[in-house]
Amino acid sequence: MRVFRVLRGPVASRDDFLPLASLGRPVPKGAPDQVRRKWSAISAFTTIDLARTRARERGLGGWWAQLELPAEVVVEEDPPNRLGRHVSVYGTTPEQLLGYIVDTGSFEPDEGV
Repeated sequence: MRVFRVLRGPVASRDDFLPLASLGRPVPKGAPDQVRRKWSAISAFTTIDLARTRARERGLGGWWAQLELPAEVVVEEDPPNRLGRHVSVYGTTPEQLLGYIVDTGSFEPDEGV
């Protein structure tokens, strides 16, 4: 499966592929089990358009990595919207995810990221 991950800088690093739980961010109080589970995953997107939109909306970063995930990687897809899907990637290490990168780049400067 091909997905796009937003990066904080122009060079992908291990820190770009850490789940929220590993970053010490607490699960929101009273969060449902589905949200709690996603805290151990990394977020990615099925299209670069959706990655760009979310990066701009949330101030995530101005760069992206395209990953080609092997079939054995567990991916949970959210319902689609007009730009693509958000996906949660489980059971991988940052080092594995770095190895799945097939391309990187920056979002266009006029996108306001």
